[in-house]
Amino acid sequence: MEQWRRADGGVRIDGAGLAEFVARGVELVEALPVPAPLAVEVGADGRAPTRRELLEVWLAAGLATHVGLAIVEQPGRFVTTRLGTRPAA
Repeated sequence: MEQWRRADGGVRIDGAGLAEFVARGVELVEALPVPAPLAVEVGADGRAPTRRELLEVWLAAGLATHVGLAIVEQPGRFVTTRLGTRPAA
């Protein structure tokens, strides 16, 4: 890890930019209608998830998809330098 830190050129995660993006993503995901027939699968413990658990998974998966697509489309979107600027591509 220390070797990576020395070689990173001062590049780090843009926490503020990521937090802002996630906040907007939460608004978008929560605005989506939840499909009525959510698929119910029996878990490893042998019980079906509750409606609340299904909604939690729906919201978390929606947000994860939103963030994941942003990273795939623009890999450096949430990366900055220690000085707060975008690194050169």
